[in-house]
Amino acid sequence: VSLTSGVVQLSERFWHPGPPTDAQRTAATAWLAELLRAGLPEWIPSGPLVAVAGTPRSLAWLTQQDPLVARATLSLTQVKSWAERLLRMSPLEIASLDPRLAGREHILPAGALILSEVMGRLMCDEVEASTLGLRHGLAWRLATGQFPS
Repeated sequence: VSLTSGVVQLSERFWHPGPPTDAQRTAATAWLAELLRAGLPEWIPSGPLVAVAGTPRSLAWLTQQDPLVARATLSLTQVKSWAERLLRMSPLEIASLDPRLAGREHILPAGALILSEVMGRLMCDEVEASTLGLRHGLAWRLATGQFPS
């Protein structure tokens, strides 16, 4: 699933540079909920939920996992907890958590909020953080008829 918004648009629209006030956070969450209602299917996925790009990789690092080395799985509880924490931190505080977050400290709270809301909407208890892109998974599926493990 690809949505018409991302971490940059969400953070710039509601709280750039951050952290958001409670009112900004409420407005962002309501806007995101409407976007997900319109953009996500009503079905529950039967396979694993795989998230690609910087947010899942960054959250994996924050949970002491490295998706570049081994499979990294994030629970909904972990994602929600990190979203809550990151949304209350300044970009400088976020950058101090892990040097690998450099360059993502302004947008990681928005990414964590989006991932948390998507997981909740799809009723997924966990997500696999992948370092591969969607095209890699599609190519694998076309070539083998299955998803990579």
